[in-house]
Amino acid sequence: MGDKDLAQFDVPIDRIDACPYKTDRLIEQLAYRDPPYWHHLLVGSHIGIYRPDVRHCNWTARLLTKDRRYVQKCLGLALARY
Repeated sequence: MGDKDLAQFDVPIDRIDACPYKTDRLIEQLAYRDPPYWHHLLVGSHIGIYRPDVRHCNWTARLLTKDRRYVQKCLGLALARY
């Protein structure tokens, strides 16, 4: 996703650059666990890696709704081999 694409979401570019899961190598180093690893983008907006076991590894988004509930959505594969 390029800078122009990110501008539509109004996410500061430095928050994207600071994401600790931006390379396959960094994602592969994450231990398996049930809750996703979250990276804060904006207030109420997170992106993360869901890696509960050896067979699953997905990008996940989490947004805070107006009624103060989080909604999560799987965005797709984080590593090509999964």
